[in-house]
Amino acid sequence: MDWYYYSDNGEKIGPFKVKEIRDHVKNGIIQKNTILENANGRSAAAGTIKGLDFPPETIPVPPIESEHNQKSQQSSNIFCRQCGSELPSNSKFCSSCGKSTDEKLYSNNTPYIPITTRRLH
Repeated sequence: MDWYYYSDNGEKIGPFKVKEIRDHVKNGIIQKNTILENANGRSAAAGTIKGLDFPPETIPVPPIESEHNQKSQQSSNIFCRQCGSELPSNSKFCSSCGKSTDEKLYSNNTPYIPITTRRLH
């Protein structure tokens, strides 16, 4: 039967039976790069020792933004009440018609489509 030791903050801990080492791996106490030493004085990284199964490494994945959140972030523009042009929310004047971007005349997320009247012949 094999016995193993490992170091924790410079202190040699053990001996442990293989089953106990497996439990330490399972509980995250021993990592792949933890150096284990057997009873004969041979040392090796735990990840190289046969029979020790480490959980797969996980790579953090950024959260996926919902389509609704993306649209609300993209639609921070305002719309000109004079001509309907879409403008950056920090605009002082409409770049198309020159109208002031008075807050009372502008609205976020709601495009304004000017209505024109024509005489029908």
